[in-house]
This record gives sequence, structure tokens and C-alpha cells, in this order.
Amino acid sequence: MSGRRTHIVLIGFMGSGKSTIGKVLAEKLKRPFVDLDESIVQQEGMSISTIFKEKGEDYFRIVEQNVLQSILSQERPIILSTGGGTPCFYDSMDIILSHSFSFYLKVGRKTILQRIQGDKLRPLIASKTKQQVKQFIDMSLQKREHYYLKANQVIRAFNSPQQVANRMLYYLDKKNV
Repeated sequence: MSGRRTHIVLIGFMGSGKSTIGKVLAEKLKRPFVDLDESIVQQEGMSISTIFKEKGEDYFRIVEQNVLQSILSQERPIILSTGGGTPCFYDSMDIILSHSFSFYLKVGRKTILQRIQGDKLRPLIASKTKQQVKQFIDMSLQKREHYYLKANQVIRAFNSPQQVANRMLYYLDKKNV
């Protein structure tokens, strides 16, 4: 399996398990795992929250797309975990589709809420009440699902990271990726 020659990109809403499952998949495929947000933090020298606060979301989205393009233009195949909004801005989803095989890790609102409630490191929800977070999830999922569904494969991500990664391997083999 480690002979595969394409990047694998994980997309989905915050809390869908992209980073956790991505690390498991990278280990199984014996290839590097890259977290897009961590790459942005490294490049910018500040946290995502600080970027949002000091420079705004528009600036962040431009940097995000530039870093995405740079990572996916590298030759060595990787597993890349994106931010929840990455595929929804500019032509980032087109970049993902043209440079990788993508999985949409689909989970429901209840699961998302359980996973992200109270997470102060997520700038889009850090200061929201539980009710506001529910509304944000509903509104954002409605806007973003259109982009997420463009992924090469939709996979439900309710099970353990190992089980989800094993299903991903099944789809990769089935599609000869």
C-alpha cells in the first residue's frame, strides 16, 4: 500500500475526526501526515485564533489556500487534514480534487456538538453559547455540505479512528487509488 502515488485529503466539518483519523491512515499507509492548520500556524508564526483576531478571516482563507496549493504541489504523497472551511473558499475544492483523492468524513450535528462544545481554540465558536454553537453548526453544515459532497468518497466517521481508516483503505483499494 505504501507504493500509492497520490495525496489523500480529508475534508469535513470541525470535529469530524480529520486529524485523528488522518494520523491513523498515515501510519497504515506509511506516509507523512500533514495538518493544514498546523502548517499555517508554522508559516504565520501565530495561532489560528490569533490570525482570525488580528488579521481577519479573509486573510486566513487566502493564506490557507496558498499553503494548501503549496503542500499539494509536492511530489511525495501525504495524508492531509484540512480545516472545516478549507474546501468552501475560493477554488480550494478544485485544487483538492485536481491534486488528490479526497474523503469527506461525514458526522451528524449531535456528534459534532459533543466533540467541539467548549473548545476555546476554535475561533468560529470560541465565544458562543451551546445554543449558538448548535445554530452555527446547522447553518454552516447547510452552506458547506455542497462543497463536502464533491469529495471523491463520502465516509461516515462515527466509528473508531481505526475502523474508519480501514474503511478508507477498502475504498482506496476498490477504486485502485
